[in-house]
Amino acid sequence: MNIVLLGSPGSGKSFVGGKLENEYGLMHISTGNLLRKNDTLLKAHNIDLSNGDLVSDELVFTLLKEHIKNNPANGYILDGIPRTIEQAIDLEKFFDVDTVLFLNVTDNTVISRLMNRYVCKDCGKLKPADEPAEIKVCNLCGGELVKRTDDNYDIIKHRIEVFKNHNEPLKQYYTVQHKLNTVNANLKPDTVYKKVQKIIGAVKSNDNKNRKGRPVHEVCR
Repeated sequence: MNIVLLGSPGSGKSFVGGKLENEYGLMHISTGNLLRKNDTLLKAHNIDLSNGDLVSDELVFTLLKEHIKNNPANGYILDGIPRTIEQAIDLEKFFDVDTVLFLNVTDNTVISRLMNRYVCKDCGKLKPADEPAEIKVCNLCGGELVKRTDDNYDIIKHRIEVFKNHNEPLKQYYTVQHKLNTVNANLKPDTVYKKVQKIIGAVKSNDNKNRKGRPVHEVCR
């Protein structure tokens, strides 16, 4: 099964992707992490992610294809791509999307989460939202937890607007394909994931086919 995660920065894609990876044996691929691990390549293209710069489709797909080729798996969870309809079309040339999860959150939720999140300086893993504030080391590799330079108010607002400009057409694109499932991601992480589990369970048991291809859909309230 191949899953695409849609959602603004701070919507919980990393949390949901990690949980899906562990439960279903899929590989979670965050294009943001892929790019940050290729800092030299970004500098060669004069790209500064800390300023909210966007990366060309060609560069993103080059890194993604290489990563998938070198890391074969039973299925993948894409986090951070596609961001536009053009990317979605190009993605389908080499990647079959089975279902799409849109983690819907309010702007206030995004700002609150990003202003208060920490990431491992060494491996890039986000600190779990439910982890106590006094914990300052990564629970995966033991690295130092730090604030990302792009997690400040002005850049966050910019990233939200960029996401909104591209996301609505992309949602419509996957709605027409009967692949879009919308989840209220303003809720507590474990509650959000329980809703995701129900959707994935329905997809795996072919409930979508029984309902003429219509996806499980929960409107964000």
